[in-house]
Amino acid sequence: MKENMIREFAAAVIITMTAIGVSAQQAGVRATRSRDRKASHSVSGTTSRVVVVGPSTTFLKMGLSEEEVVTFLGEPESKAQAWHGGRSITTYSYDRGYGRVLRIEFKEGLLAGYRNEAKAEDVKQ
Repeated sequence: MKENMIREFAAAVIITMTAIGVSAQQAGVRATRSRDRKASHSVSGTTSRVVVVGPSTTFLKMGLSEEEVVTFLGEPESKAQAWHGGRSITTYSYDRGYGRVLRIEFKEGLLAGYRNEAKAEDVKQ
């Protein structure tokens, strides 16, 4: 009799904990979807010294056009263009704050690579 009560109590605890876990996961998914929608529809027209790239699930996909990247991240702090092997390579730089810079490279107008770097300090002589 006592063993049955213990089993029933343990089963009730497991069911309750499972229900709480599922509920928490669903709330987290709803919150993430809400942030994703807000991030994908809000491109600020103000200039900021630090680029906020939306929710943590946002990433840059190779092959995006320059226009798509600017839509996601806003206008870059600086742009540079060079020619290598007859191909145009454009580099966008975004100040990330805390001495970091996001550099994005486009080859022939399509995203070819990106990296975070330490900001080079201006050398004064």
